[in-house]
Amino acid sequence: MSLSSVCSPQVPVTWLVAAMPPPRSKRAPKMFDGDDDEISDFLTAYERCALDAQLPKTGWVKCLFRYLTPFQKLVFAAFKGHDDEDWDVFKASIKEAFGCKD
Repeated sequence: MSLSSVCSPQVPVTWLVAAMPPPRSKRAPKMFDGDDDEISDFLTAYERCALDAQLPKTGWVKCLFRYLTPFQKLVFAAFKGHDDEDWDVFKASIKEAFGCKD
């Protein structure tokens, strides 16, 4: 049984943390420190990791913060989609802010 099949739209944070690899572990995406050139690769690695962990998309925004430096957590909390936990809006807002062209 996958995690996404038993979760309600409001996924408990403890389940999200358990589903994803610990920061700085071999399977985790590299910590993001704000380098504009690395944002696309970071988001791609994070999405692959979330899919591999069968994390429900409703938890992707919340769980991303494990892989950010303290300053970047403050920055990312201001992006559109954060409060609603809407991954697609959140990701588009991040890419726009960092000037991603893909």
